[in-house]
Amino acid sequence: MLLSIHACNCVTTPAQLPLILVADDEPEDIFLTQHVVQKLGAKNNVIAFVSGTAVMNYLQRWLAVDAGDWIKGGLLLLDLKMPDNSGFDVITWVRAQPRLEGLRIIALTHSLDPSQHARALELGANACLDKADLESLRGAIKDALDEPAQKAS
Repeated sequence: MLLSIHACNCVTTPAQLPLILVADDEPEDIFLTQHVVQKLGAKNNVIAFVSGTAVMNYLQRWLAVDAGDWIKGGLLLLDLKMPDNSGFDVITWVRAQPRLEGLRIIALTHSLDPSQHARALELGANACLDKADLESLRGAIKDALDEPAQKAS
């Protein structure tokens, strides 16, 4: 099921399967990412956010209620360059939350600067990919969803 949320101001009940969260300020990139997930046949709910702040607020609300099983094996597909809280800020914040340790993060960027990729990995992203490389994105999402839930960092 694909859902598109531009700003999440509420807490909703998660489905049985881990959530796939997409945070990107470019609607076209959100659409492409959702399309890749759909083509994989994943049954996970996909929730999209247009800012780093929105995804952080959503996760913070879950932490305030309960970060139960939905986070085990959960996946965050995260644009590194957003205007408010960048992907780097989000990675840093997520990795500082012990109850989110099972959330896998795939950082996405159009930048070919290797230092950007290295920084995302150093901060705790599980992978950092070029947004234009849809085949690598497909493989990384498939691998993340196929792996048994484990510690992300």
